[in-house]
Amino acid sequence: MNDLAISGLVIAYGGLLAVDRFDLDVAAGESVALLGPSGSGKSSVLRAVAGYLTPRSGTIRIGGRDVTRGPARDRNCGMVFQDYALFPHLTVFDNIAFGLRARRLPKAEIRDRVGQVLATVDLPDLSQRYPRELSGGQQQRVALARAIVVRPAVLLMDEPMGALDVKLREAMQLYVRRIQRQLRITTVYVTHDPAEAYAMADRIVVMRSGRIAAAGRTHEVYTEPPNSFAARFLTSCTLLELVLPEDGSRLLPSGLPGHERPLRLAKPLQAGTHRVFVVLKPDTIRCASRPSPGSSPGVVAARRVAGPSFLIAVTVGGVTFMALDPSGRFSEGDEAHIAWHPEEARVIEESDDGRPSTAPDQRLEHAGTRAGAEIGRTGASG
Repeated sequence: MNDLAISGLVIAYGGLLAVDRFDLDVAAGESVALLGPSGSGKSSVLRAVAGYLTPRSGTIRIGGRDVTRGPARDRNCGMVFQDYALFPHLTVFDNIAFGLRARRLPKAEIRDRVGQVLATVDLPDLSQRYPRELSGGQQQRVALARAIVVRPAVLLMDEPMGALDVKLREAMQLYVRRIQRQLRITTVYVTHDPAEAYAMADRIVVMRSGRIAAAGRTHEVYTEPPNSFAARFLTSCTLLELVLPEDGSRLLPSGLPGHERPLRLAKPLQAGTHRVFVVLKPDTIRCASRPSPGSSPGVVAARRVAGPSFLIAVTVGGVTFMALDPSGRFSEGDEAHIAWHPEEARVIEESDDGRPSTAPDQRLEHAGTRAGAEIGRTGASG
């Protein structure tokens, strides 16, 4: 049984549809990140699970129990907000104990459980301080302690790292993830930052306009984004939209930027495909100061640090390619010649509404590697 099961969830604010037929199952002890731009509906899903808003339709089950229209107090959810929402007039101890007292637990049990959770979040000596006397990281740990002390069935976190600086955010991501794994708390984590989602979750659900645009294990969604939106949102990739021949053949126009030899799709397109994209990761694009066979000249438009390397944006004929520059030899305005191999590209097929229709092993190959006439789409006669 899943700890959290959401089916057909629809949320509207007046005439505005915020979430449209959303489905999600979260297993016991699993951490799932809802990821997407502002207005994609991810926080609305979280608030519906917490019981802070009532959906127009659909069901929410926690531990197999339908809580769709039940009050928040009966759901046993722990919630961590972006601004922590600590009570400024209460001590750390009293902030953490608030939910336990609302449940009318004995004083001795409250004292023991608060002491245990303070040790868990490494704040055993700060129980009598007030929120104003704590750093941002300490306040976040108090908010986390208040959420987990009630032993929630589901822990809900709504962009809790947003107020922290970069270094502290990275440290707290590792810290919260360790606590989540240690206690095996079923968790739904909302963020707009892909890097944070990778650090915090076992699975990622990418949302767009109230619907799921992509979903899967963290590494799978990153390495094999199923559609162009997920590719753009999750990665610093280059996305080339292909112009498909009207005759239905799989032969692509020659002279694709960075690759002058004619290419073809290895397999017929899936039924329902309306757009085809080539996804090139930065580490698959080779940059050189001098031309080489098949390369295309461009100009470095921007550069930024990417770990031990540099990520540069090279403009070629109006198309921007994202490439790695390990040596840091390129500067803005420099000429750079780029090239890529078709076998290192990922091909995405999608319908007119952005849903994936990609064959699992669709790829590019050099034209002429297979003999015979080609048909364009699955089921077409030729």
